[in-house]
Amino acid sequence: MYGREDKGLKTEELDLCQRLITIPTCGSIQSMNLAQSVVICLYEVCLRHGELHGKIQGSRKLATNEQLETLYSHMNETLLRINYLNPQNPEHIMRSYRQMFGRAGLDDRDVRILRGLMSEIDRVEAERRLLDGEGDDNN
Repeated sequence: MYGREDKGLKTEELDLCQRLITIPTCGSIQSMNLAQSVVICLYEVCLRHGELHGKIQGSRKLATNEQLETLYSHMNETLLRINYLNPQNPEHIMRSYRQMFGRAGLDDRDVRILRGLMSEIDRVEAERRLLDGEGDDNN
């Protein structure tokens, strides 16, 4: 349902709706015409449809769950090794990384770049341990 251009939907019409959206306007313009509202809604539906089918912002294909889980596992191991994560509760911070990366909508290239970063941290940490005489018992 779309509301009237001047006053929107009546209360009894709103009661029939399971979900509501409001398209914000600014300044003295308090509403849009029907065609503008429909176009904005269809645009948002198309974006959401693309997200649900693994595509965002054009033709970018999102990383698979397997790719993401491999990244998170690598991150967890690396960040534990350098004492960034609390070994008693590593998920506390990892959950935040999962949420951030989820919002970012990583593609497979993004995952490869982040895995490369983790690998470089692993390499530098292994060198540091050798120089400090700690050996490399975590790899």
